[in-house]
Amino acid sequence: MRITHIGSVRFEDPPWVLVRVYTDTCLVGVGEAYHGAGVHQIAVDRRMTAALLGRDPRNVERLARDMGTAMSASGFFQGAVMSAISGLEMALWDLAGQAAGVPIWQLFGGRVRERVPLYATGHNRTEETPHAYAARAVELQECGLRGIKISVHPRASDVTPLELSHAVQASLEADTWLAVDAHGAYSGPDAARLAASLADLGLQWLEDPLPPQNIDAMRALTHTSPIPVGTGIRIYSQHAAARVEPAALSIDGVEPEGRFQIQVRDLVREMGDGYSSDLWSAGHGSPLRTEVVPTAMRIAYG
Repeated sequence: MRITHIGSVRFEDPPWVLVRVYTDTCLVGVGEAYHGAGVHQIAVDRRMTAALLGRDPRNVERLARDMGTAMSASGFFQGAVMSAISGLEMALWDLAGQAAGVPIWQLFGGRVRERVPLYATGHNRTEETPHAYAARAVELQECGLRGIKISVHPRASDVTPLELSHAVQASLEADTWLAVDAHGAYSGPDAARLAASLADLGLQWLEDPLPPQNIDAMRALTHTSPIPVGTGIRIYSQHAAARVEPAALSIDGVEPEGRFQIQVRDLVREMGDGYSSDLWSAGHGSPLRTEVVPTAMRIAYG
């Protein structure tokens, strides 16, 4: 089996990117490369495709390494380039599973669960008001989801993170939980005040209250926050993940967040380590990403 062509497509709303890896056996692997400026173009850049064309797609780890080498001068270790590589790696694993006649999770050691709980991001794309956020949460619950996450990054408006969170919490049914994502937009003192202000809501977690590079401040916050602190969506390698020791680790995920920023097998391994060290994990991403890894995760949810 040999790779013959690489294709990509960018959707408008949301601006998600899918990639396809074609082979001479008519098998086609599909991967998700997340969004970001130029990701769909990077995936089919001649330097990237040169590392793949004519090669056996089943040698996934070798090809992932070679893609990184080929793009080493273009920001390989993070950002849009890594998102593109992640989507292509996902497509390669898809091909490896098809060629072997087994689902991908079987290649990672087999299934450890039959079902995986899902949550959804409950932002309102057009109206950032408490009412709009609450209405969106109601819609998601009507679809059967029992986990909602909202953004609470600072805004140049009169609406506060606390008002948004309280409005959404009031709209939730008894068996639905809430988490908030701060997108790394707070300083250490402000993140501490945010966590304290949200303490009475019983949040599942507070995600990325600080920039991911501010590891010392993140670690300090986990020792004082009344809410479990999650991070990981902007961690792009095992080496970076090893430096993070929050009380709760959210490996974003199948990217290798959904974006395969951390290679897929490494991602599963990181989540397995989380289980052994009493950390929880919540993978991010769309249904496509969700199919790839969670059934093989050796972790407890929540």
